[in-house]
Amino acid sequence: MIRQRIKNLILLLIPVLLLWSACKKYDEGPLISFRSTDDRFGSQYRTIAILINGELYQEVAQCCGFWFDHKSNIVSIRSLYPLACDTLLQSNVWIKGTYMLQKGYLTLCLDTILCNSVEPPKCFGPFDQRTISIWDIKRLSYTDLVIECCNFSDKYRVYLKRNMSHL
Repeated sequence: MIRQRIKNLILLLIPVLLLWSACKKYDEGPLISFRSTDDRFGSQYRTIAILINGELYQEVAQCCGFWFDHKSNIVSIRSLYPLACDTLLQSNVWIKGTYMLQKGYLTLCLDTILCNSVEPPKCFGPFDQRTISIWDIKRLSYTDLVIECCNFSDKYRVYLKRNMSHL
């Protein structure tokens, strides 16, 4: 009788454990999340770090922000331009486009560069004007988003922190 109960318990736990292990969707994400992807995907992020081929570009990261409009699927990226921060703030560069979030990927279609200088600046890599880039989502939690993309021979990794001040 006790052996039968133990056997039944084990048979019940095996599918539960298999389903639980399948819940982890992102490489570096939480093991299990009770929030939907839409709830975890924020609207405003500040950039913590940008790595290009493993090299840290902290001065670019400090001046950069991402805004996602969930109703219209518009993305706005502020000041992602490989110059010093004070130059970025003076030129007030915005890159705009659309995004799509699905099954572990974030697709960015950037088509407009807006700035208050006479000539629009040249951006770099997957952030250039008229670029479609597919980013692998490595981590998506309520507070963090880590995305990774290969552009030609370069590997880009962007660490974003959700801006909680607007909530």
